[in-house]
Amino acid sequence: NYNGWQLNNYGLIDVQSGVLLLEQGSKNLNDGGSVTGTGRVRSVGGTLTLTGTTTLGAGATVELASGTLTGTGAFDGTGTFEWTGGGIAGGTITVGANANLLLSPGADRALYGGAVLNNNGTGLATLANTWIISSGATFNNNGLFTLQSDFTIFYDNSGSYPAFNNNAGGTLRKAGSAGSVAFHVNYGGTRFNNTGLVDIQQGTLILGGGGTGAGTWQVAASGQVEFTGNTMTLTNGTAFSGAGTNRVNGGRVNFSNSAG
Repeated sequence: NYNGWQLNNYGLIDVQSGVLLLEQGSKNLNDGGSVTGTGRVRSVGGTLTLTGTTTLGAGATVELASGTLTGTGAFDGTGTFEWTGGGIAGGTITVGANANLLLSPGADRALYGGAVLNNNGTGLATLANTWIISSGATFNNNGLFTLQSDFTIFYDNSGSYPAFNNNAGGTLRKAGSAGSVAFHVNYGGTRFNNTGLVDIQQGTLILGGGGTGAGTWQVAASGQVEFTGNTMTLTNGTAFSGAGTNRVNGGRVNFSNSAG
């Protein structure tokens, strides 16, 4: 009540078991702080601000369940940043090369307000509802990001077009489900830009927002990529492999220079 206490952490938060619940108010994870233990820190309501680097120990989890995450900072170490609901707004949040990003079942979630979310580590999406990316926000995959469930990525027509970038050195993998992950075509959709590896082992990746790329599209026999809306421009260096299907179904694909 009354916006609660303000938390400012520069030191160690050690949750040996259970949940440390941070409700409402202002909560700040500051540079040089760390979270350890096999329990979790769960932010519910209010604003959680990440500044600088917070190190997550093995088995440790920081969870955004509702409210807002903002700031310019990184989750480093070998623990997990888990996103089950709420929004990431403004600033730049980075998951380090040895850390984990988990989008698990919960409420709809939104990346908005020009926010940038960087996955430099190991990411896994198991959510079963909607992930909104809007108002100029950007998701950058520079590590491994696995789509293991069926859900929709949706642009809600607020602000400039958002982008989902699978960058050079990054792998976006669809596995573990025969269903689809759809970048919804409504309002022009979220731009999908690939300069890394798209690895469709099972199920369908539906791209309704167009985009660009010079990366590799590797589609197994049980997989499919569908270009369903707007224009995808594939430039020199683009490669297709595998026994699966790459299908233009309502969208447009332009080949600039050579793609094979």
